[in-house]
This record gives sequence, C-alpha cells and structure tokens, in this order.
Amino acid sequence: MSQLASPNSIDDGSPARRSDIARCSICAMQTLCVPRNVDKATLGSLEKLIQSARSLRRGQYVYSSDHEARYLFAVRSGAVKTMARTRDGREQIVGVHRPGDALGLDGLATGTYAFDAVALHDTTVCLIPYNQFRQMCNEMPAVQQRLFEIMGRQLVQVANGRLSACMQSVEARVVGFFIELAENNAMRGFSSREFTMYMTRAEVGNYLGTTLETVCRVISALSRDGIIEAHGKRIRVLDPDRLKARLVSHATKPEQVTADAVRDEESTLVDEVCESV
Repeated sequence: MSQLASPNSIDDGSPARRSDIARCSICAMQTLCVPRNVDKATLGSLEKLIQSARSLRRGQYVYSSDHEARYLFAVRSGAVKTMARTRDGREQIVGVHRPGDALGLDGLATGTYAFDAVALHDTTVCLIPYNQFRQMCNEMPAVQQRLFEIMGRQLVQVANGRLSACMQSVEARVVGFFIELAENNAMRGFSSREFTMYMTRAEVGNYLGTTLETVCRVISALSRDGIIEAHGKRIRVLDPDRLKARLVSHATKPEQVTADAVRDEESTLVDEVCESV
C-alpha cells in the first residue's frame, strides 16, 4: 500500500519536481474548485497553500482508512474510487471522483479517513494541508463558501446514488451511470458523447450493486440497439435521446434484463464488451 501523499515527496521519495507543483491559475478544473469571481489575492493565497500535486498510477492509494486525516485532496486529472469494507470483509465502492472533485472530506468528523481512496487510472491530485486550509476558511469567507458548495454537491451525489439503488431496476442503474458520466464530462468541458469509464465492468457492477454479468448484458443490449458503442472502457453515445428514453422506460421495471440481452451474453458482442474485465 502506498503511503499517504506528502507535499515534500512523490511516490519514489524524491523531491517534488516542477511538474508536481500545483498552480490553480492554470488548472482547467479551477471553475469547479476555486471560489467564483475570486480576486488575485485570494487566488495567490490558495496557490501558496496548495503547493504540490501527486501523480498516481492505477491501483495506488491516495489515502487509506484509519489513517490520520492531514490533507484534503482535489482531483486534478484522472479518477479515484473511494471504498468501504463491509463487516464480512468485502470491499464496496462508495464513490467515484473525477477532475474538480474533493477527496478526504470523510476524515473531517473523526480526524481519520473513513474510506480507502484508490486511483482508477493515471491520476493527479492536489494536496491541501487541512489545518492551514481550515485557517484560510476562517479568514476568507469565499473559500469557506466554496467548500460548503463542494460538500453539498457530494451529498447530493450520494443521495441520488442511494435513491437509484433503492428505486431503479438494474438496467436503469447502468443506463443512468452512462448518462451521469456524459453529464459530468460536459460539466467539465469535455465531450458528452465519448468518454472513458475508468472502471472495469466488475467495478461498475460493484459500484451499482449488481453483477459483472448484468453490466455486460445491459451494455450488450444498448450496443445491439445502436444506442452506444463500447470498446474496452471507451464508450461512445450514438443516440443520447434514446439513452435517456431507455432510462425512463426501465426506471421502475423489475430487476431483470430482456431475453434478447440474455441471449447476447454468449454472443461475440458480449465477448467484446467484457474483454477488458
């Protein structure tokens, strides 16, 4: 397990390089992290506080549960999953964090992190020393307000995920997952028609509370109907309107997939969409 990120070192323990120094003023995600209409003085203070960024490869830990919560983190590029461990020892993905999202908020209540945070892809996170950031929030209301907005946004995401798990069929959850990816990409200034899932299909099933086989079947059905194209983890939305219509049509149906989709499980198409698991 990788050690908790340090502002003075990177994974191999060498001093931080120039490329590891964070600059809010040139970050493409600043509209999601930095307070709106921020003045130059406040931006400068933030840049002094957020002194470094850490690069991680898939599978490396940003932090682990029960570790002292010394930092907040902002995802600069890539993606991070947060995981909880159930009482019987299984790992459950409880969140997926993309550029502009905050990490480490789970450590604010007790002083230790509640979850494991693991890179899903080549990822860069900015390090924010918590004690200094808390002092800045007291001195700069705009920074504190931005933190509240980020926390509120993540609370809504958690609530929506819980609602989806309780109320929607499995197919609707998978379709909704793709719609959410498209909307998140658009919010970040990227394409809403082509994106990378970052997670394997098994991880998607874990996150959505279903199985690998069901995720493959749903992707197969959507591909067969010409709604999406799936190549490994890359998804291309061919017909956004039909994708949204599929969500509505399956939102309250029993937890099942169509007979055609089941037959497709053994087809060449399913073999293709599951090849990256």
